[in-house]
Amino acid sequence: MGVNIGIIGCGRWGMAHIKTLNQIKERVDIDHIYASDIDIKSSEKVSRKVDGFFQNWRDMVDKKHLDIVAVVTPPESHAEISVELLSRGIDVLVEKPIATNLADATSILNASQTFGRVLSVGHLLRFHVAIKMALSKISSGLIGALERIEFTRITPREPAKSSDVFQALAIHGIDTSCFCFGELEPQRTHLSHVKHSKFGKPIYADILLEFSGQKEAEIKVAWGGKEEQRTVRFFGEKGS
Repeated sequence: MGVNIGIIGCGRWGMAHIKTLNQIKERVDIDHIYASDIDIKSSEKVSRKVDGFFQNWRDMVDKKHLDIVAVVTPPESHAEISVELLSRGIDVLVEKPIATNLADATSILNASQTFGRVLSVGHLLRFHVAIKMALSKISSGLIGALERIEFTRITPREPAKSSDVFQALAIHGIDTSCFCFGELEPQRTHLSHVKHSKFGKPIYADILLEFSGQKEAEIKVAWGGKEEQRTVRFFGEKGS
């Protein structure tokens, strides 16, 4: 018997989840895919790609037996939705960032532990084949002990009114750096060259993270760049 999966939020990334789930549906034994979005207009583009569409996500949870739900809504809503899902015995994949403040993030983590449910956050670069290959070479001693990471994510796409370069792009660099340094947390953070859109949202930033053991990560992220740039470089005591 396969699993039933729900998607809450059918914007750009919600549709990406639905597309991927349909591509792997038979291979990973998924029985049904359901979706929910408060915008009724979404039903037109989503309904033919899922087994049921709901305008209210609680209706979806009440009426369908769901094993896993992906929360792909604005970050400020993640805590309320995720905590309720976990309390109802449903495993949760919440898109990054997990929350917009420490209290909300903590409430989600606590709910996962209290109710014994699986919680995962959409930091997909941890599982990217290129990152895995790089870490394998680093662990073999090819460049010596890892000392510095340079992460660049610049897109020519223009930001939407609500776009925040820290939540949308920089979060990948921050998580990837912490992960590659063995789940270290930065001791100091430096920001420079922060630029804002006409809507007051940050669209460009240079970030320097300092870790224990004289390790560091430089993260450059931007919307509206001249060309697409997606690179991660690793520097060790023997080279890069």
